[in-house]
Amino acid sequence: MNAIAANLRTAFPRENTERGVLLGPIAERLVGSFKTPLLVLLGAVALVLVIACANVINLLLTRSVARNREIAVRLSLGATRARLLRQLVTESVLLSLLGAGAGIVLASWGTGALLHVMPLEFPSFVSVRVDREVLLACCALALFTGVLLGLLPALSATRNGLAESLKEGTKGSIGIRGRKMGRVLVGAEVAVCLVLLIGAGLLLQSVSRMLIADSGFKPDHLVTLRFYVPARHFEGDSKNRFGPRLAEEMAQVPGVQSAAVSFIDPFIWSGFSRGFTLEGHSPLSAAEIDEVTYQEIGPNFFGTMGIPVKTGRDFTAHDDLRSPGRLMVNEAFARRYWRGESALGKRLKYGPVDSHYSWMEVIGVVGDSKFESLRQDADASPVLYGALLQSEVIMNMSLLVRTKDDPAAMIGPLRSAIQRFDPEIPVYNVATVDERMRATAAETRSYATLLALFAGLALVLAVVGIYGVISYWVTQRTQEMGIRMALGAHSRDVLRLVVWQGMSLMLVGVATGVVCALIATRALKSMLFGVTVADPPTYILLAAILLLAGGLAVYVPARRATRIDPLVALRYE
Repeated sequence: MNAIAANLRTAFPRENTERGVLLGPIAERLVGSFKTPLLVLLGAVALVLVIACANVINLLLTRSVARNREIAVRLSLGATRARLLRQLVTESVLLSLLGAGAGIVLASWGTGALLHVMPLEFPSFVSVRVDREVLLACCALALFTGVLLGLLPALSATRNGLAESLKEGTKGSIGIRGRKMGRVLVGAEVAVCLVLLIGAGLLLQSVSRMLIADSGFKPDHLVTLRFYVPARHFEGDSKNRFGPRLAEEMAQVPGVQSAAVSFIDPFIWSGFSRGFTLEGHSPLSAAEIDEVTYQEIGPNFFGTMGIPVKTGRDFTAHDDLRSPGRLMVNEAFARRYWRGESALGKRLKYGPVDSHYSWMEVIGVVGDSKFESLRQDADASPVLYGALLQSEVIMNMSLLVRTKDDPAAMIGPLRSAIQRFDPEIPVYNVATVDERMRATAAETRSYATLLALFAGLALVLAVVGIYGVISYWVTQRTQEMGIRMALGAHSRDVLRLVVWQGMSLMLVGVATGVVCALIATRALKSMLFGVTVADPPTYILLAAILLLAGGLAVYVPARRATRIDPLVALRYE
């Protein structure tokens, strides 16, 4: 390939001096766009697993504390520490494998359902299913998680002294280490949950802003379709006039407001690069030329699309092969090459300055618009418009039709009208422009929806974890609260005490989550649109939602604590 590139530079030095060949793996070309989003989703799954593990550890710690006396009795009767560890780890592994089995069943059903409702388009050779590799990885992860989750509480339970454990009451009491671990785990759950919520919120905001962003034209009531020019029209300027004649015919169809033709296919193919030279301007580099998109359009294209002509005039039917070459540019092109000057009357030609092409005059400047995707920065996308009637090559083009009523309902009548105009015209890629625009945001919307599902699951798990820890804390301190109330404490004092215990954990978790989110959401930077990774309203809103949900989880056991009867509490063991 390097030899071919060298030969091209030798044969055509002006066109290829700064050009070369870049090779890359075909797999990277086909699936490279999915890499970052899928890694983000994999990270989200890992964070949900962390929250679930934190809940299970808290549960097993609570259970091991309640079994302190039982474990002490077993040790005093001769059971080895290793045997007890093996029993406790086996219980947690069994629990983990049962959960994994339920998860596999849910995944088998849920994968198909998600692919059905989410418009993700993978390459044909990519199959999304729960296969043997996924099952093995799931079982291995469940086994590892079960062993890890079982070891921590088991080591804590078997480390306590025999005499101390045998003297504890039947309910047991959570030790200092247990309380600290429970607090750390709850704080970690809250922080991880907030990271997922913020990530999902940023993506959802991106989708929303994409759909309301100014595209530079009026996308409503627009139908686009692609067609080939029949071979019998490839004589003289007949091929150039075929598209505009078709547009004129379609404009007469009842329900049609206007019609035009263009080489581009909106939001599928936005044009190509074509070498050009500006009169009175130093030669442009290949990189500069590649940044300019070249499009060829028929008369009334801008009127049909709703793109304003800022200065000058639009192309007409008289701008054909018999008239001097004429061009139009968008405002981004004019700003880049003629800043502070009028673009009208400026001249340029295709190819280098000594090419056989004639100089062409700029007759109009139009507004900037998006044809590639909703993420496109129209203000930084220079476009050079050529007259379709002056085109050298005509093969296929797009028909753009603005309708008076529902554009989808006009697709059938338009197909029929085209067949009446010429039965040999093959028509394809038929859609409304609104559908095309929504499709460009569909991928981001799918990832945002999945991340929102994970964030919602994380929120539920975090709330359950907070509720469990605070409920257990209230149970363990029943006697203390009974004494406080017997000594004159009011119900609101007990309520305040419990709520503060829970909300202090929440606040620490939220503060940690904000810091972690500022770091973690950098991975989403390439997927965001119109919003930064540190968007304050998103952070504040989602932190408030998490605090509200956590507050409700704390309030339920706190409210129950205010109903404690001091006499009953003093007899509580």
